Amino acid sequence: MSPGFLLILVSLKHGRRGSMFLKRLEIHGFKSFGEKTKLEFGRGITAIVGPNGSGKSNIADGVRWVLGEQSARTLRGDTMQDVIFAGSDGKGPLGMAEVSLTLGDCRGKFGLDFDEITVARRVYRSGESQYLINKSPCRLRDIHDLFRDTGLGREGYSLIGQGQIDAILQARPWERRLIIEEAAGIGKYRTRKAEATKKLADTEGKLLRLDDIMGELERQLEPLARSAAKAKTYLTLSAEYQEKGRTLCAYEWSRLQADDRLLLAKQSKIAANLAEVHDAQQLDDAMAASLRQEIVELESHIEGLRKARDEKIEERTRVQRRQDRAKDRLQYVLAEINRLDKEAEEARLRRKSIRQDLAQCLWQGRSLKRVWQKELQEVARLEEAQTKGYEARQRLLDELQAIGLAKEEIRQKIAVSQANLQSNQSRGALWQEQLLVLTRRQEEVSRQLDALEVSVEEREATCKLSRQELVATQASLESLETTAQAVKARWSKQLEVVRQAEEKLQVESSRLEALTAMEKGYVGYHNGVRAVLQRRHLFPGICGVVAELIEVPKELGVAIEIALGGALQNIVTDDDIGPRQAVSYLKKYQAGRATFLPLDGLRITPFPKGLLPLLERENVIGLASNLVGYESRYQRLVDYLLGRVIVTRDLDTAVALSKDLRGSYRIVTLDGDTVSAGGAITGGSLPRGEKSGLLQRRQEIGRLAKARQELQRAVAIEKQRVEAFEVELKEKNLAIGGLQDDLRQHELQIRDEQQAIKLARGEIARWEREREHIEQEIRDLQVKIASGTKAQSTDMLNIDSLTAKEAIWQAKALVIEERLERLAGFEAQHQERFTNYKVGVATRESQIQALGQEIARHRKALREIAGLLDGLDKSREAMEQDSLLIEDEIEDSALSLQELQREICKIEEDTARDHGLRKDIQQRVASVEETSKSRQNAKEALQSDLSHVLRELDKVKSQMARLQDTSVNEYGVQPSFFDGVDGAFDLPSLANHDMARLQTEVRTLKRRLQDLGPINTEAMGDYAVVQERYDFLKEQQGDLIEAREQLHMVIEEMDEVSGARFTQTFHQVQQEFEQIFVKLFGGGSAELMLTPAARAEDVGLEIAVRPPGKRLQNMNLLSGGERALTAISLQFALLRVRPSPFCVLDEIDAALDESNLKRFTELLREFSVDTQFIMITHRPGSMEVADTLYGVTMNRANISQLVAVELDAAATTLEE
Repeated sequence: MSPGFLLILVSLKHGRRGSMFLKRLEIHGFKSFGEKTKLEFGRGITAIVGPNGSGKSNIADGVRWVLGEQSARTLRGDTMQDVIFAGSDGKGPLGMAEVSLTLGDCRGKFGLDFDEITVARRVYRSGESQYLINKSPCRLRDIHDLFRDTGLGREGYSLIGQGQIDAILQARPWERRLIIEEAAGIGKYRTRKAEATKKLADTEGKLLRLDDIMGELERQLEPLARSAAKAKTYLTLSAEYQEKGRTLCAYEWSRLQADDRLLLAKQSKIAANLAEVHDAQQLDDAMAASLRQEIVELESHIEGLRKARDEKIEERTRVQRRQDRAKDRLQYVLAEINRLDKEAEEARLRRKSIRQDLAQCLWQGRSLKRVWQKELQEVARLEEAQTKGYEARQRLLDELQAIGLAKEEIRQKIAVSQANLQSNQSRGALWQEQLLVLTRRQEEVSRQLDALEVSVEEREATCKLSRQELVATQASLESLETTAQAVKARWSKQLEVVRQAEEKLQVESSRLEALTAMEKGYVGYHNGVRAVLQRRHLFPGICGVVAELIEVPKELGVAIEIALGGALQNIVTDDDIGPRQAVSYLKKYQAGRATFLPLDGLRITPFPKGLLPLLERENVIGLASNLVGYESRYQRLVDYLLGRVIVTRDLDTAVALSKDLRGSYRIVTLDGDTVSAGGAITGGSLPRGEKSGLLQRRQEIGRLAKARQELQRAVAIEKQRVEAFEVELKEKNLAIGGLQDDLRQHELQIRDEQQAIKLARGEIARWEREREHIEQEIRDLQVKIASGTKAQSTDMLNIDSLTAKEAIWQAKALVIEERLERLAGFEAQHQERFTNYKVGVATRESQIQALGQEIARHRKALREIAGLLDGLDKSREAMEQDSLLIEDEIEDSALSLQELQREICKIEEDTARDHGLRKDIQQRVASVEETSKSRQNAKEALQSDLSHVLRELDKVKSQMARLQDTSVNEYGVQPSFFDGVDGAFDLPSLANHDMARLQTEVRTLKRRLQDLGPINTEAMGDYAVVQERYDFLKEQQGDLIEAREQLHMVIEEMDEVSGARFTQTFHQVQQEFEQIFVKLFGGGSAELMLTPAARAEDVGLEIAVRPPGKRLQNMNLLSGGERALTAISLQFALLRVRPSPFCVLDEIDAALDESNLKRFTELLREFSVDTQFIMITHRPGSMEVADTLYGVTMNRANISQLVAVELDAAATTLEE
């Protein structure tokens, strides 16, 4: 069978209808099937044939894969991406592999109301995968559940891969038990039991946790009940105590408020004097903070340079490894080229030997033909001599008869003369008849010559027409190849566009994901800030950090980030409750520090309206609080942080504006340069880390999200264009393939016609030689006829003389009789020589025919060697191209290594420069801190001078504060209570009250409250909550106990059902295994045994067999064929007990000899009544029993495909 030409779907017999069966399999991009391939299956047996490496077993792998196989090693790969078509010389790699399997007659089989069920699986190079049932997405578990207990599951017995027929014998006993369980249909019980066991463990765990919780709640309930009663008494006394205490506080507050108004005027004057000192000190602090920030940024930049250097070094290592791998590949390619050269040389030597054998055969043929022609001539000569001998004998007999007649009466002389005349006439008639035969033979030869000449003329015309068609086809092919090259160029260019777009999309997506992850993980925030934000649910009222709550235009990002600085990480809250809890948490766990901005406690200094005209100047953008976006509830926050910050376009404008504002406000430029409130100027180039702060990161996330959407749309559009080019290129390639086939057909036709013309001309020459021979024989017969006529005349004239010579004839009679005896002996010898020559001619003809067959075989071998040499030459050219590409790769790697070394040197130079800059800034920080210390001393001196003025005011404030604290803490007075006290009370009338009695009552109530001891005012609510939770958990505990009992019952029931089914199925399989074993082996015995174990899950399955004429022996001592038959016996026993919808057998008959193969195929035919078989095979005996044949071949593009042939041609191929 030719390795490049196989069968596709040759229906040999009619299929049968029955239960569910595999109806269709569609493969696209799976392994070697680079193009979409569709296989239709009928019932019965389907054989898949083809040469090694054509992709037959990939069909079986496709079935296994679509049914949910997760092991790449089982599919003969390393990773699951290996199943995707990796590309070939004629087709690029694909990005997806898909296999769909359709089952027919499925209604009611899987609990689904469908006649057909189609299961599909896809996998992409990105690692994503997808499962579908009837085009609806599903889970892998749904696939496993669908086929569980059908023999097609993960432990199923219906998918036997290449080389796996022996695996069942080498499997461990408990693994073989799983196959019996699959046949018994208890896989679903095993799965349900596992789920029930898991639920039982979860239930036990929940019960344990409930017991702990309820025990704790029981310990809490009793003290909570006592605390709740005590709290109720406390609340009654506290209400009366607070009411009377408020009256006392109101009088005292009115008195203190009058004193406070007198001292406030003095306080304002003192505060104004301190403001100037405070502003100067803030300027120094801001300068020091800015310099420290620069140091931090420099250190961050130095760290970034170090990481960049490490990355470059790592990249240099990767490039070096890639260069080493390329060198190894180059050595392999060169070795492969040498191997191809050796194979080509061996093929040429074999061709030379065959040519010598062919020449020898041709020489022998010519020698045999010469001998054959000579023997033919000798046969003809002997025939002629035989005729002459017959004539001579006849003449002697005539003479003898004449002598006898001469002795008769005169009346008999006339009769004798007439007899002589009649004899001459008979000879003449014989010669005339021979002449007629030769004439007809001559006409037949002429007709043959005319027919051959007409045939030669017709074949020459056909050959001429084929040459014209060949030229036209070549022209069409060249035109179509040019067009295809253009399409391929456009396709390659479009692929490059898609690749670049996908790379850009990947880069943008990776950056977006990285930034999003950083944002979600609060990367870049201080440890304390990050700790609070990650646990914000623990602290009430947290709104977020400043960076999250404002929206900054892109062009203002740098300015606002510089203006806010560390305040970007300040945590904004609704009130001060959350911050106090968060600070306690940070202290408790030493998680760092954080700054909180409670919205209800921020004090705002509004921007003076009189200065607003200054903001309308050229290059002044405006007040920073008006330039950012935020929710209305954060108005105070933004005014607090940015209400005194102005944004300008450049530093010159900022400096001029700061002078006009007398250094009272901070001014920031778009480039990040700042002019502080005191007039200090900070600026220069921003380090790299400064350009990607928290605000810029949030802006970049938004930008990247939009960019990714746009790139995704662009990639989809470009992929559609690539697919259009692929379709067009495929059509062109198909057309090119058709034209190439036509071209080869024309060439073969021309070659066949030329060979036929050559043979016909040889036949013409042979027939012409035969015609000349016949013409010569005719001329000889004509001479004989003329001679015979003349003899008749002579006989008639000599009748009288013969009568007179009667005595003479009598004397001669004796002589004539002696001559007749000698002539008879001569004729016998002549006849023997004639027979020997005839046998020799037949022998030569047989030898010539055998030599012709030998010559044809040698010529066929020469053609095959020519094809082999052509393939080796092409392979060598491909290897040489690969070696050139690898050398280019090595050179590129060397250049990359040089470039990486230069980049590493540059990074080290930048690092040294930054270290020097950091040292300079540290010196400036020391100088600024010294100045700040001097200003602090001046401020302390000024505060000492003003302390005497503030002392009285502090006393009043302290008394008012203590009164407020007492009122709030003792009497539950709200701060708003004191806002309406001034003017609402008449001090003289309050003095007339019986204040002593009121004070006594208040002290009595306070003492009674103190006697109650510590009070938990939340005890009543806590008691109700705990009691309610306890009752709820008690109810849950009862539910869980009931669920546990039910789960125990379910597990016991499933164990009972599984055990019964397993035992029943085991005995059935054992019985069938014994019968099938005997049938396949023609005798012997076999037995299945269960290994004892404490638990049912640990029971194993052992196999004991005794082939005919042998003792019971270990499985490892069986031959390959015996092991195969044993495994087949077990597999078919499982199928007998529980038939599967279909069974895939991949070359399981490889180890069987002809007799065992015959028994196997008979068994296969018997089982095909209930089970559909898909069999991959090389054995003709297996093909003969198939209802359907599929053939797989590898085309020029190294893609597996199906090639159709006619039925007669397929049958002829099978017979061969």
